[in-house]
Amino acid sequence: MITRSAFTLQIFIVTYFLLCHTNIIAQSKLYKPVNFVTREGEHKKGFTAEYTNKRNPDEFIIFKNENGSGDTLSLTPLNTSLVEIIDYEFYKSARVTLYNNLLNLDQTTEGALEPSEIQTIFLRRLIKGNRLSLYEFKTDKKDHFFIEDSAGNMETLRYLKYFGQQQQQTGIIEKNIYRDQLSLYIKDRPELFDYLSKTRFKSNDLINFVQRINTRSVIEENVSKELKKKIFFLFCSAGMVNVKATYLGLSNNVKMIDLKSAIEPYFAAGGEFVYGKKSDFFSDFTIGIYPFSGKGNYTFTDVYGKEITNTYELAYVAEAIGATINYKVINSPITKLSVGIGFNLVLSSYSKNNYTTTNTNPNGTIVILDQENLNKSGAQYFAQMQYFLGKRGAIQFMYAPKQDFTTYSKANLSQSQLTILFKYILGKIR
Repeated sequence: MITRSAFTLQIFIVTYFLLCHTNIIAQSKLYKPVNFVTREGEHKKGFTAEYTNKRNPDEFIIFKNENGSGDTLSLTPLNTSLVEIIDYEFYKSARVTLYNNLLNLDQTTEGALEPSEIQTIFLRRLIKGNRLSLYEFKTDKKDHFFIEDSAGNMETLRYLKYFGQQQQQTGIIEKNIYRDQLSLYIKDRPELFDYLSKTRFKSNDLINFVQRINTRSVIEENVSKELKKKIFFLFCSAGMVNVKATYLGLSNNVKMIDLKSAIEPYFAAGGEFVYGKKSDFFSDFTIGIYPFSGKGNYTFTDVYGKEITNTYELAYVAEAIGATINYKVINSPITKLSVGIGFNLVLSSYSKNNYTTTNTNPNGTIVILDQENLNKSGAQYFAQMQYFLGKRGAIQFMYAPKQDFTTYSKANLSQSQLTILFKYILGKIR
């Protein structure tokens, strides 16, 4: 037998449980964060409680604060473009045609069975895809479905079901026009036509089929991987280089001396890295070697009437280690032309670095050897153009503008460079 005190305790426990449960339910109904875009293109944020099973609301009430307090804003299809309830649903405002045909035994003509109306409404997105996105609009009478292509064009999927005559028989007739509409997106996917013939005008069926459209076939995947495959192959180059060096004296007696040089040979080898079979970008990594030998003089008459000739001689062998980034500005089956920019690390070994002064003084010729070392390494920037000859060959033109070679205490040495090479691909071809 339950005593009065025990009964009171039970009532207290039940009441306490109900209050706690009610409080938990109340707390669980939090306002969800919302991102939305106005018709004017403004991106804004807020909070809403309109996220239950209300699939196609006419409006969203947006609160400023997370607890539902503060200023409110009404979002309708007329003043809002997009509404995203974070981690829940996505709606898009669109002006679409709704076909409200119903199965009505009193209507026997097809024209009377498909009344349509144009409305601006919120469409709920069921699936987002790279080729097609699927949207839904539910009413008490019918579920409407819409597809949107990658360009943003929205189309209403049509489905008719009515009572009429077909092939001299009276009964329920279905016209799956939506299958004809979807077939336009699988012309290159014959394996999907069987799935399409079994796809019903229901959300789950349409979601599954649109997912198949957005999923590439095995053949497409293999082709895509092949096109994106990065290619690396070796090449060798040979040609000529013309280096123009200038010795500029900083004193009154030593003026600019241009070093006259012959055309020198240039040899190189390296690798070409292509970013994909259909890519117009590629990079060259090269090691080249070339010699240089130049001589120049400057003659003047001093204040005593004596003729003085200053002569400068320079000779070296250079190794250029560099890379270029190239882009094919013309990439047709007949003509291929690329332009690029590059950087070289130049390592030089000098065999001659002489400065000579000759005059008519009875003492004869005075030879002054420059005691300061030239730079043994330096950076070189250049522009490059390649004209492709078939699949294996190319003619390369490289020009490095005038850059300081070294700076002395009494003079400055700089040079520019023009290189023409024939490039030959080894092994793999383009």
